[in-house]
Amino acid sequence: MLRLSKDEFEEIVFIGLEEIPEEFKKFFDNLVVVVEERADVSVLKELGLKSSYQLFGLYQGVPIGDRSSFSPFVPPAKISIYMEPILYVSRNVDDVKRIAVKTVVHEIGHHFGMSDEYLHKIGY
Repeated sequence: MLRLSKDEFEEIVFIGLEEIPEEFKKFFDNLVVVVEERADVSVLKELGLKSSYQLFGLYQGVPIGDRSSFSPFVPPAKISIYMEPILYVSRNVDDVKRIAVKTVVHEIGHHFGMSDEYLHKIGY
């Protein structure tokens, strides 16, 4: 398995965030992106997954299209990017960058209400 420090990995993830077009970034005021080692057992169970290596990222929150100005306070949405599974499938730093950025974009797609099916269809 490829080895990177958490700081090195986070830098790659946040470079990916910088590549998001500005017109979308204005919707990030209620969004937190974090790097975690791997998904915990409760998340895996909820998603029906057997191994943490099956999940590179996770969006938790209310997509912006489902929010209403009439709704009560909506807590910040959270995107978790899982370091260990991405490093496990990566042969080099370029693989890490490609997979991490693709994962960040995929999870941001969920923030905008896009389904897994649609995101896979468009290459994310």
